[in-house]
Amino acid sequence: MEKHSNEKFQETYYTETLANGLKVIIWHKQDYANSIFCFASSFGALNLQMEVDGKRSVFHSGVAHFLEHKMFESSDHHDVMDDFTRLGCNVNAFTSHNETVYYFSTAKKDIKVPLELLLDFVQDFSVSEEAVEKEKGIILQEYLMYQQMPDVRLEMELLKSLYQKLPLNQDISGDEENINAISKEELETAHSINYHPSNMVLMVVTAIDPQAVLQIVADNQKNKALKLLGKIEKVFEEEPKKVAREKYEFSMDLAQPKIAVGYKLQPPTGDRRSVLRFDLLARLWIQAYFTASNPDYQKWLDYKLINDSFSAEFDISDKYALLLFTCDDLGGDFVETMDAYLKELLKRPFSEAVLKQLMLFATPDVT
Repeated sequence: MEKHSNEKFQETYYTETLANGLKVIIWHKQDYANSIFCFASSFGALNLQMEVDGKRSVFHSGVAHFLEHKMFESSDHHDVMDDFTRLGCNVNAFTSHNETVYYFSTAKKDIKVPLELLLDFVQDFSVSEEAVEKEKGIILQEYLMYQQMPDVRLEMELLKSLYQKLPLNQDISGDEENINAISKEELETAHSINYHPSNMVLMVVTAIDPQAVLQIVADNQKNKALKLLGKIEKVFEEEPKKVAREKYEFSMDLAQPKIAVGYKLQPPTGDRRSVLRFDLLARLWIQAYFTASNPDYQKWLDYKLINDSFSAEFDISDKYALLLFTCDDLGGDFVETMDAYLKELLKRPFSEAVLKQLMLFATPDVT
């Protein structure tokens, strides 16, 4: 197990890659009362085409989210969440565009049973066709519910307007047609590729001895006969630089109209560290110029261009980068103001004083 220390932030973490490819990262926090365990796959809503040793699999939109739902059903068809509750643990999961994460936290020092439970239920595909068909109705209900939420719908339509080919233009849960088309066989294929240990990471934050934690994981993994996979390639169609829709309006029954503007950026080139560095700098830039720390922000409030619903978001991966602004539509020149201000900022150097102030609250450097 390799030890990593950061003297500046007084933090220590350990890394180990097991024989089956599973990467384990343990942050040792001696003064923490709780332990947190996250078991993550780099399988998200964007990953609809994958190749293993040249053999391509094509998935329906929403398959990653569907699989997350079904993993909590055990082989005897009971809810695994109940098992964690009986062990005194809080458990949950989420699917994003780029990953699926299962996690639990506990204040108990005996973490062997819940940790093994996490590893076992995520790595065991025991889903029946009947259960898949039943789940379709549940997921479809969830999808329709989110379609009635103004903020969610606004962001989704904005992403559809920005992207032509990248599955970022599709809902994480899919749509009615795709949800109904997902089969048990498709879920099993997605699981076998993306939930293989070589495509997963276990992240732990705990006060418990890291070597003891690693031993539990290693013992659990060596007893599992998992077929070794070949080279995994994530396949994407080339995304045009032009946006899909320059302007789009839709109607909902709202007391206050909403407005959003998005910018489709070129993702940074380079390795993952370069992407993370770009991400950190972009978020600092947003904190500097699109929050109350910026004097211009108060002017926007005074002129009623924005209100407390205003948000500025930046998102990035190796496949995309985007900047989104949303707010209640107060009848002013919101789009024009944001656009003009962005063009002005591109000519203005980042204030060193502001950067130093923001860096006091930033995460460890990635330079």
